Amino acid sequence: MRWRTSLLALGSLSLLAWSLAPVRAEAPPWGLPPLEASYPLPPLPIRSPRIANYTIEARLDPVKHTVDGTLVLDWRNTSGTALQDFPFHLYWNAFRNTLSTSARGGGRRAARLKEERDYGWIDVRSIRLLGEPEEDLLPTLRYVTPDNPDDRTVAQVRTSRSVAAGSTARFRIEWTARIPHGHVGRAGWVHDYNFIVQWFPKIGVWWKDAWNCHPFYATTEFFSDFGVYDVNLTLPRGFVLGATGRRTERHDNPDGTETLRYVQEDVHDFAWTASRRFLDRQGRFDDPGYPPVDIRLLLQPEHAHLSDRYIAATKIALRSYGAWSAPYPYPNITVVDPAWGSASGGMEYPTLLTGGASVFAPPALQSPEGVTIHEAGHQFWYGLVANNEFEEAWLDEGFNSYHTAKAALFALGPQGWGRRYFGPGQGRGRSSGIPVVAPGVWLARGEESREGLRAGGRTDVMARKAWEYRTAESYRINSYGKPSLTMQTLEGLVGDETMTRILRTYARRYRF
Repeated sequence: MRWRTSLLALGSLSLLAWSLAPVRAEAPPWGLPPLEASYPLPPLPIRSPRIANYTIEARLDPVKHTVDGTLVLDWRNTSGTALQDFPFHLYWNAFRNTLSTSARGGGRRAARLKEERDYGWIDVRSIRLLGEPEEDLLPTLRYVTPDNPDDRTVAQVRTSRSVAAGSTARFRIEWTARIPHGHVGRAGWVHDYNFIVQWFPKIGVWWKDAWNCHPFYATTEFFSDFGVYDVNLTLPRGFVLGATGRRTERHDNPDGTETLRYVQEDVHDFAWTASRRFLDRQGRFDDPGYPPVDIRLLLQPEHAHLSDRYIAATKIALRSYGAWSAPYPYPNITVVDPAWGSASGGMEYPTLLTGGASVFAPPALQSPEGVTIHEAGHQFWYGLVANNEFEEAWLDEGFNSYHTAKAALFALGPQGWGRRYFGPGQGRGRSSGIPVVAPGVWLARGEESREGLRAGGRTDVMARKAWEYRTAESYRINSYGKPSLTMQTLEGLVGDETMTRILRTYARRYRF
């Protein structure tokens, strides 16, 4: 009887939604502009400054959930002054204890350590400055904790001899990392699914005459220099592996493992994933005028029926963002359908992104399309313009959210209104539960942003350091919805053609 009552209630709710929310978005009055502009634009740089270049050797133990790694970092001093102190991010130390800055934070991204498997860390075994003479820096290592003495997500070392302005320092670092269980952060493992991101000691950025290397707060993302990554990954045979860049080599080892080499120039991070369950699907974006891009989709078997939709959504992002800013320059992109319960969905890394979808995925709700367009779109702002997400998250998330809504409306039409029931995280747009869609009812572009602003838009100003927002919800509103709606308003004031010219200029002037 209770099930029958619930089903009747669902029907009543759908009819009520239909009658109370008759918002129908009209067809957009704009289309994609031609790639060749009729007005002058800044030239696109051919390559990045390549300040921080990493050569990495790493081995995954999927039973012990560890990564053992060695890296050589060639870092070029562009500061204009001689330097002796060098800070490094150790992001996984956010999961080392319950006193870390992330664990003390609020919101869904905070490190919530409830079981032994949730804990993770990075232990630096050795750090040396190479050259003549070679120098052991491990005795100088100390943790930089400006507002929390228990946080260990930034470590700094000091060299006895200065690194002169314009010269290159070569560091060799050996470390062991324990991978946290996947539900506590963006990185982690669930069953045999491993999502390995922010996983190696990463040098900070010399920016505005100082080191920019903030601790890992619950509401912050990332900021790092561009460079070349050359990475060899060793793991047991039988795993399907995806990573930033292109695979250049593969060979079997006598101990039952295999080593795969990935290389990518002109990126500012490196991410990878491995699972025995992945279905490997291929696509290709080859529109006239755009550089061709090979699309690789690593898919959960239960989502096999969504493969064409994932690939089509990736093409929508490459096409529309490329027209509205500047075309994607890399020859490949990897889309990862994350494992259930991994908390790694909806994230972006250079040439690699994660989507997310429910088995029940009616096209009207644009899932997985919406999240895929959004995360692929990050390649253009987070990936290529690469603003400081610690201090001005809105320049990435806000610009990207504005373009996500615009691209989805242009390519797919308006998004349907619906709710999901009988699953955790219930609510419209969530990826769990059984969807109920109100037929013929659509969300106007910007409607979700307006809802959030009405609820909490006055809590904070928009341009604020990410960890200084008063609440986690305020961070979300001011980094996503408010800047997105601001830009949509600006588009309404100046017109689509001028808005496109503004963003094309910005994307070219600040690429890399």
